[in-house]
Amino acid sequence: MKGLFVLDIDDEIWQDTGLEDSLDGTTTDPPRWLCDDLVRSGIRVQLELDRCIEEEDCIKHERRALQNWYSEEWNILCSAYGHTDSSELRYQLQL
Repeated sequence: MKGLFVLDIDDEIWQDTGLEDSLDGTTTDPPRWLCDDLVRSGIRVQLELDRCIEEEDCIKHERRALQNWYSEEWNILCSAYGHTDSSELRYQLQL
């Protein structure tokens, strides 16, 4: 950690090596994600699919929460309706 911000002008981090350079000096092909349009397109599609699956999981969770909430509200409403003798309140609960 001491030497992290004390970089010398000759440190390797400043060397301008390209994507085609390898450690042994031979030239290698660039990675397919960088040079192949179909691979890049496939990566974008896969990322979009992953986000759709995540969103579907969130929507399913929200649907379950909403169903539980509505079921609880319905049970409370039915209980209130069954335990009141007031015709005005029963009318409002029926609405």
